[in-house]
Amino acid sequence: MDKEKIIISYFKLNEKERQERYLATNGLAFLKKGLIAVGYTHFVTLQDDGSVAAFGNNEYGQCNVDGWRNVIKVAAGDFHTVALKSDGTVSAAGDNRYGQCNVEEWRDITDIFADKGFTVGVTADGKIMATHTAEKTPQRKEPTSSTSASTKANQIYDQTNDIREFKFHIEDNKAIIDKYLGDSPSVVIPSHINGYPVEVIGACAFEHSKIKQVVFPPTLKIIENHAFGYCGNLEAVQIPTGPEQIGSYAFMHCIKLRTLTLPASVKSVGNWIVLGCTNLRELTIPKSCKGCKDLIASSGITLKINYLESDASTDKPVTGVYKDFEYIKNNGEISITKYNGNADTVVIPEEIDGVPVRCIGKKAFYGKGLSSLILSQNLREIGEEAFGWCVMLSKLEIPYGLEIIGNNAFCSCGIKELIIPKSVKKIGFSAFTFNLKLEKLVIPDSVETIGYSAFPAGIKAVKISDETKHRLKNYDDIFG
Repeated sequence: MDKEKIIISYFKLNEKERQERYLATNGLAFLKKGLIAVGYTHFVTLQDDGSVAAFGNNEYGQCNVDGWRNVIKVAAGDFHTVALKSDGTVSAAGDNRYGQCNVEEWRDITDIFADKGFTVGVTADGKIMATHTAEKTPQRKEPTSSTSASTKANQIYDQTNDIREFKFHIEDNKAIIDKYLGDSPSVVIPSHINGYPVEVIGACAFEHSKIKQVVFPPTLKIIENHAFGYCGNLEAVQIPTGPEQIGSYAFMHCIKLRTLTLPASVKSVGNWIVLGCTNLRELTIPKSCKGCKDLIASSGITLKINYLESDASTDKPVTGVYKDFEYIKNNGEISITKYNGNADTVVIPEEIDGVPVRCIGKKAFYGKGLSSLILSQNLREIGEEAFGWCVMLSKLEIPYGLEIIGNNAFCSCGIKELIIPKSVKKIGFSAFTFNLKLEKLVIPDSVETIGYSAFPAGIKAVKISDETKHRLKNYDDIFG
């Protein structure tokens, strides 16, 4: 596969972990030779004529590479780009908070490397050149009783992990999204930032952005005025149970939006939230929600209105059947308790009757013959032995949003490659044990606990940071 095809395919992918996996499979030779390089939200390629092209987010100037010539290798940190020239000098562009672009004086360089906040060069005589840290990495600051609300509201943190596409601030022990800075068509809003729950999407935060679909976190409480106004490409909106307030004009002029469901948790809605949504045809709202009459009267379009009779958070547990799934609904969430089908490929629904599917229960798919599994974005937990002894299951992509993988959840399956997303916090004991075909494993820094013998021994490629190894303490015991 040539560079052009790799670049085109790369930009069809939305999740960084998928991008990394794809490039490791299809572009390893180009990566090793320094012909392409991947940052957190940008992509760099060395052209045949020695010039450099960069694509993607340019918030820090990491794509400002016009005019670079006689380049023989490129490298990229999260938000900076580095180029080695044929005369042994080095150029860099982008984020320089940690001095990672301070390479002007380097000479006789034969190789380069870049990562999150630094750049390394190797000289012809074997010496190592490295940029120094100009600033300390921003640390989380715990609010104290002496800190005023206005001071906390101005604490804008540098984004250092998977939250760099969001400008935000911390106020009253909650995170507030102020602005979406990215350009991805699909957005997953994190549930926590620097340890604080994301409870508010601020006024105009996504206004005029190019997003097509957005996944909200379960921690969300408020969507403020104009938050998604004029998002002309927005097609899919899934608001989970939790938000209590929707501000005025929140989704105005989202001209491709066809359906909108406000969960039973919503208590109040501002004026004209769907004004100008000319293709909206179906609206589901809580019957007792304040402001909904004004919403309907002012929309200016003909709608089918569905009323939710009661607040799902106060409902008693209810069992039901949806297609081949048995489930239980409780506290505004659905847990799948049993699968009665025999399909080779199983797709877990995002919702059942407008209620998000949050959990796969104990032994729900135990011993089934499925070979491929597509999990829902709404999923937060996979219970004990949920997919145990599904020996034909070879392909598994775990979505961002999942937080808990229970004991023996996928034991004795045939999974060959496993990339744990950065939302996962807990992996139970023997969760993936006896997956004897497993050759590649990626464990994120988000994981807080991993049980004993969670993974089989002898995996050829395991990607995990030294910091996470040290923090887990029982690292040597998670393989067995």
